Formats: sequence, C-alpha cells, structure tokens
Amino acid sequence: MGRMIKISEEKKLVGLGIVIYFVSAFLVFFLNPELGGARSDSSFYLKMFSAANPRNFSISLNNYQVATSPIYIVIVGTLQWIFGIFFSIALHILYVSFALASITIFGKILAPSNWLTYAPLMILFAGSGYFVAPSIWPTSDTPSLLFVLLCLISFLRKKELLLTVSSFLLVSTRSEEHTSELQS
Repeated sequence: MGRMIKISEEKKLVGLGIVIYFVSAFLVFFLNPELGGARSDSSFYLKMFSAANPRNFSISLNNYQVATSPIYIVIVGTLQWIFGIFFSIALHILYVSFALASITIFGKILAPSNWLTYAPLMILFAGSGYFVAPSIWPTSDTPSLLFVLLCLISFLRKKELLLTVSSFLLVSTRSEEHTSELQS
C-alpha cells in the first residue's frame, strides 16, 4: 500500500506561489515585456554591471545611471568577470533564484495554518507583474525585495546577525540618491 505524504500548509502556499510566478513570468515575457519599465531599466543596469571593474572594486561615477549603490554594481560586475560569456545566463538564474527565495520567505512570514486562507495574498504577490518583470529583466527591485523580506523575517524571529547582513545588503542594493544630486 502507498503511504500518504502530508505536505505542510506552508509548502502548499509556497508551491502555489512558485507556480503562479512561473505562469506570470511566461505571460509577462511573451505578452507584455515592457510591463513596469523593467526591460528598459534593465539596459541601464546591464551597462553599469559591464562598467564595474572587479579588479580594483571600482566604478566610474561620471555616468552613473541607476538608483543602486556602487557596492551592488561592483558585486554583480564581479560575477560578470567570473562567468564571462555565461554572465547573462548566470544573472538570470540569480534573479529567478532571488524571486523564488522571496516567495519562500513570504510564505514563511505568512505562516499559514490553512494555506487556502493566504492563497489570495500569495497569488497577488507572486503573480504581480511588478514583482515578475524585474526578475526577468534585472534591476535592483528583485534583490531589494528579497532583502526587505529577509530583514522582516530576521526581525520577527530575532536573528540579529541575519538582520544586520540583510539590512546592509538592502541599503547597498537600493539607494534613492541620484548621481546628479551627488555631483552638485
């Protein structure tokens, strides 16, 4: 006789989120690739990643065009140096992994006792074009959201070291300062 496998409520909710994410990614990619401007914003990020010099951990601020600190740009630029011609594939895998980790953490934060109760929230989160599009066309939105969720769960669970690291990553990934203001 077959054994019945019991799947936790959290895993059901996260599984639903992952399915919704991939369906939404397919729809965004093929039906509305310009959703939220992520595709056009991504071109600026890709140019900045290429301009990063991982050998001396620097980046020129003369033509800095993104709302992300140079720390994040240099880190990703280093990945480009490591992966070479496979950088694009590695970057997309990284961003999809960020999105899947965000879905997982969101499911943990909801801590469902009945996954169906929280299914509408997960569907809204994982299926939002504004969540999906930046994970297809890399900007700072996807890692920023991941680091916000990491900050939240580490705060709620009193994980001080994780809170410190995720806060640093959040601040280094997303900055509202504009380079024209910095140069003034």
